[in-house]
Amino acid sequence: LNYAPSSRLSAFVGGNLFGDSRNTGTPLSYAHRDQRDLSAGLDLGQYSTGMLGLRAWDGRQIENQRSTAFRSAATRAAEDSSLRATIPSHDWGGSAIWTRTQLAFLESFSIGGDFRHYQGDYNEIDFNTGGCAAANPLTCGTIARTVSSGGSQNLSGIFAQATFAPWTPLRVELSARGDRWDNNDGHSVDNTPPSPTYNTASYGDSSKTAFSPRAGIRYQLFSSFALHAAYYRAFRAPNLAELYRKQVSSTQVTIPNPYLSSENAEGREAGFDWQPLDWVQMKGTWYVADYNNVNSPQTFEAPGPTPAGCPATGT
Repeated sequence: LNYAPSSRLSAFVGGNLFGDSRNTGTPLSYAHRDQRDLSAGLDLGQYSTGMLGLRAWDGRQIENQRSTAFRSAATRAAEDSSLRATIPSHDWGGSAIWTRTQLAFLESFSIGGDFRHYQGDYNEIDFNTGGCAAANPLTCGTIARTVSSGGSQNLSGIFAQATFAPWTPLRVELSARGDRWDNNDGHSVDNTPPSPTYNTASYGDSSKTAFSPRAGIRYQLFSSFALHAAYYRAFRAPNLAELYRKQVSSTQVTIPNPYLSSENAEGREAGFDWQPLDWVQMKGTWYVADYNNVNSPQTFEAPGPTPAGCPATGT
């Protein structure tokens, strides 16, 4: 729904419903997803004198999965549930940006900020399948382990960006952004029946920051030939699955790392744009980027040395 009573005021509200149901290859296995989102926005003013844009959103998603194991590698006629998982998540936030054009040498100037909060859990039930091939009702289909892990994360940032042309052949773009994210309420609870003991882990809260500058320049050397260059930095904060998700199978345990740092990138580029004729144009760009602190899984083979939480056997 859109509402625009004047050139200085407009607003909208929108909603989205999405359902996904996948057959993952066998009669018993599946993956379902139910997603619902709501968004709203308000624009007030005009770019020539200052435009304020406000945005807000709220969404939730629930995934349900079931994995299975075949009773025999030779025949795939019979299968049994090996894992069932429910993954709920909730995401909400907002942003604000003010933009003004025609300021002295500035073509445009913007300043703003945004905030996002999301939380999620991974609730898993693992079933014994070892005795199913021998039709052993004492172990086939019984619960082998339950695991529930999750947490929440707040991400907030402020930014400013400007485009200016001090004289006709030259155009410069500058921007900078500062971000902070807080990891909260990290937890993991697992149980191995018939034991009444629940292994509970509470991870300490943590906060980290990042700074992301960007600079770009374009110079019109001739009417048909221009040069351009840019430098920029970026980051990716670890998500909840990397921070807190714990998974268990009969041969492997995936343990989380609640103190991961961000992944970082630094990029540089330079190029040209040449158009000698109206119907001929040639462009070229040289680009290089360095990626650091990439978050990737590490495998540890038992018996060790292994981090706390690894099984006595397997990986």
